[in-house]
Amino acid sequence: MRSVLVILLTYMYLPTLKFDPSIGFCNDTRGICCASYVYQDGKCIECPAGTFRYNCSSKCPENYYGRLCSRKCDCSRYHVCNPSKGCIIDPYVLKAEYDSCVAGKESERCCINQWKAERCIDCWEGYIGENCRQPCPDERFGHFCLELCNCSGNEICDVRYGCLANFTQPIASFPKDLVNWKTPVGLALGLLFSAFILAVIIKFKRKQRKISNLNQTNVDISTTTTISEVSQVKVSEYPTLLRVPDMDNGNQSEAYSTFNDFKTCSEV
Repeated sequence: MRSVLVILLTYMYLPTLKFDPSIGFCNDTRGICCASYVYQDGKCIECPAGTFRYNCSSKCPENYYGRLCSRKCDCSRYHVCNPSKGCIIDPYVLKAEYDSCVAGKESERCCINQWKAERCIDCWEGYIGENCRQPCPDERFGHFCLELCNCSGNEICDVRYGCLANFTQPIASFPKDLVNWKTPVGLALGLLFSAFILAVIIKFKRKQRKISNLNQTNVDISTTTTISEVSQVKVSEYPTLLRVPDMDNGNQSEAYSTFNDFKTCSEV
C-alpha cells in the first residue's frame, strides 16, 4: 500500500519538475522510469525531441523545443515554435496575412503566398511564403499548406498530395503554374527560327535543282553540225568565173573557161 502511494505521489509531482532525467522515482526493473524517460523493450529510454514528463506524455512548453525541451525558440514573423524542430513557418499566419493583403491590395507588389509572372499568381499546392519558395512544414500539405496529414506507418506525407503509400521520390517536376511566360515565348521563337532555316535550305535546294535542269536542257537542244550536212555547191553551177583585172598592167577582166583555169590562176 505504501509503495502504491509513493508511486501515485511521484506521478503527481513529476509534471512540475524541471526537465532533468535524474529527478523522479526510477526503477528500471519495475518499469518505472525517471521524468522525460519512457519504458520500452525492458529499459528506460529518453523521450523523443519535443516531449517530456512521465512517459513522455507532454509536449514542450510554449517557445521550447528539442531534446528534453531544453532549447528556446526565437522565431521571426510568419513562424511558430515547433516542439520538435523549433521555428517553422506557420501556414495559418501566412493565410491571414494573404487575406488581408488581397483585400486591401493597392500596389503591384505580390502578396505573401503569391509569385509574380505577368501578374500575381497564388502559390501552387505544397508551397507557401514569399515567391512560394517555402515547402509545407512537416505533416502539412495542399493549398497554402492548410491540410493536415494523418498518415499510417507505411505512408509518408507529400506536400502536394498528402499521404502516399509506398512513397518513392518522384523526378523533380514543376507545377504548370510555375512555368514562366518567357518559357513558351522562347520556345515559339526557337520554332520560328528553325522554320526559317528550313525554308532557306529548301529554297536553296530548289534553286540548285532549277540550275541543274537548265544546264541539262541546254545540252539536249545543242547540236553539232558536220561537214556532211553543209550543202555542196558545184562549180559548174556558176556559168562564169571572172578574174580580177590587173589595172597596173592595163589588162582587162577576162573569164575563166574552166574551174581548172581558175584553180591554176589562184595558185600563181
